[in-house]
Amino acid sequence: MKDNKIKLIKIELCKLHYFYSIYKMSLEQKSKNDSEKIMRFIESHPKFDAIYSAFTKGPDPECGFMWTTTEWWSPEEGEAIKIVSNKVLEYDWDSSGYGYMMRIIESKIKALPVVDGVLVKDVENPEEEEEKLYSEKKFAKSYQQTSFGKAMDDNNKKALDVMAKKGADEAANYMMAQAGGDYARMRSMFG
Repeated sequence: MKDNKIKLIKIELCKLHYFYSIYKMSLEQKSKNDSEKIMRFIESHPKFDAIYSAFTKGPDPECGFMWTTTEWWSPEEGEAIKIVSNKVLEYDWDSSGYGYMMRIIESKIKALPVVDGVLVKDVENPEEEEEKLYSEKKFAKSYQQTSFGKAMDDNNKKALDVMAKKGADEAANYMMAQAGGDYARMRSMFG
């Protein structure tokens, strides 16, 4: 009788271990899938600059994302955090999962490629124009290598490829041409 109970307990423990491993794998896969979707949302959002600023700054180190007060953020950063928070909650990441997902997003944003800007003082100066063009192409080429660049839809991949080969002005011309000169259509096609 005692041996049967021990066997039953061992069986139940094996079942628990099995279900835990499935749960853990599912959670990891869900966090990967959801964070990629949220990052696509962020990268195409009109408030991307504010979101980038807020997440590179990060929450109050003593509070984390859940408990950082509004005073910590600039008004633009506060709005950006709210935008991303709502998206995170939309994917059912609440309670401790909320903080976990916000940290994943923070990490992904901090890993985005950053290009040093080139201040163009005199557009008639060919050397400065050449340096600007080189910087734009370099940014596009490095962005193509990221998971975000690889996950773009075909329209955006083609536009990024034009930028990598010919610079930002030519990429803008390409996008407008693809949209038939209609700015609103271009925005809907290229985000």
